[in-house]
Amino acid sequence: MIAVIGSEFFGKRIVNALQEKNVKAIYVPKSVEQGDQLKKELKDHDIIHFVTSPTIFFKEFRTLIRCRFWRKKIVVNWIGADVRRVLSKPFWRFVTKISQPLIDVNIATSQNLVTELNSIGVKAKFQPIPVYSIYDLRELTSENKIAVYLPDRTKKEFQFYQGDMIKKLVKEFPSVEFLIIRNSGRNFNEKNAKCLEWVENMEEIYNQVKCVIRLPLHDGTSGIVVETLSMGRNMISSNTQLPFCHIVNSFEDAKNHIIEIISNSNPNHEGSKYVHENFNSSKLTKELVSIYQQLL
Repeated sequence: MIAVIGSEFFGKRIVNALQEKNVKAIYVPKSVEQGDQLKKELKDHDIIHFVTSPTIFFKEFRTLIRCRFWRKKIVVNWIGADVRRVLSKPFWRFVTKISQPLIDVNIATSQNLVTELNSIGVKAKFQPIPVYSIYDLRELTSENKIAVYLPDRTKKEFQFYQGDMIKKLVKEFPSVEFLIIRNSGRNFNEKNAKCLEWVENMEEIYNQVKCVIRLPLHDGTSGIVVETLSMGRNMISSNTQLPFCHIVNSFEDAKNHIIEIISNSNPNHEGSKYVHENFNSSKLTKELVSIYQQLL
């Protein structure tokens, strides 16, 4: 039996995918990640799957030590922000390196994360996880609409997603409507910018745009990129490892890609096909189960 600990959003999706394949699995919420309560919860579970590394915070690190003391097999699932923290924080890089004897296998959701982990002496296997929503290919809208993922809970977050470049693009294309997701609007007063602090149904957003823009300074395999491609939308990104995306290294790159995209009425057939073949839940779940089986 599998117990999944860590990111609630990803963890619950992994458990649902496993259960659909008749694999016994539970998600352990943070409220029970302590002492005797945790031991009782994990009693009948052979494998503990940490979604986000437990080697980057004190509480999670203690949980890792307890699980190993209880003779559990350990899978550590690196997703992106955890790798960035290890690379930027010498103390947690040290903790991660000395923790490796406690871990049976490290998996990472994109090849660049594997390379970055290898650079600090952490051996990891590239393995996407079954957490993505995959949509059918659809024709592009005739309207010039673009969605942008640009959270702005803090100034640092706004800068991490290159908010200044996004604002410049909004001004550069006044005839294009920009739907700016997870954004309060405090940095935008342009008439063609519609800021959406919360979106209940991302499928509706993808359906009404020609393109999605996501420009983080560091990334793993983003669900937004996978979902965008699955529906046949164009994806403008800065750090994705996925093919059939428009890669941006500068404002001029982004500007030229937008000019190309809004003049094109064809969906991204190649991107959609790639995602449906490589990121469908059934395939990724089988691969994950294979990793578990090798530990037993």
